[in-house]
Amino acid sequence: MTFQKKAENFWYYYKWHTIASVAIIITLFLGIKSCVDKVEPDVSIAYIASGYVNTEMFDDGKRALEKLVGDINGDGKEDVFLNAIMFSDEVNPQMTAALTTKAMFAIAAGESRVYILDLEHCETYADSGAFEPLEKLGYTDGLRNEKGELYAVRLEHNERLNKLGFNDKIELYAALRVIAETDAGNKNIENITQGARKIFEYIMNK
Repeated sequence: MTFQKKAENFWYYYKWHTIASVAIIITLFLGIKSCVDKVEPDVSIAYIASGYVNTEMFDDGKRALEKLVGDINGDGKEDVFLNAIMFSDEVNPQMTAALTTKAMFAIAAGESRVYILDLEHCETYADSGAFEPLEKLGYTDGLRNEKGELYAVRLEHNERLNKLGFNDKIELYAALRVIAETDAGNKNIENITQGARKIFEYIMNK
């Protein structure tokens, strides 16, 4: 039997096995490549609000934030990531439910250290225990939780926010992630928190 005939027989009997095997190999390769190429951000910002943030403008303007915080994680790259969770009355209920779940995870997981929220979502998560009391940073006016702690301050729109793509038609508030008791003394978390505070002061135009 010729090689061509053997190949034809193999393809006839094992075509789908071969296709499936190749698909698995490609999937594994892409997954490994994604892990290798993934950039771990130095500081992550969560935007949770009804309304649009221009993520392209943010990507263009975030260099100022990256220079501010520096290479916190020591990977040789400076990166600030925006996790944009944008609600809209125009999306269907299924999409709204998915966005709500994503927002709840963003609050619970604690990967983001800076939060930009509209009033509705501030009030939703006010007593989640996720936010740092802001009085110790010198702020006195803003939103308070049931404990009376100041947890979010109003963002007055300014040139810095505009360059980062935030909509000046939306009433937005800024908050910071509190350091959990389990992370107390964790130098990496403390460094990220310091970077987050620098971003907070920057967007507050301080």
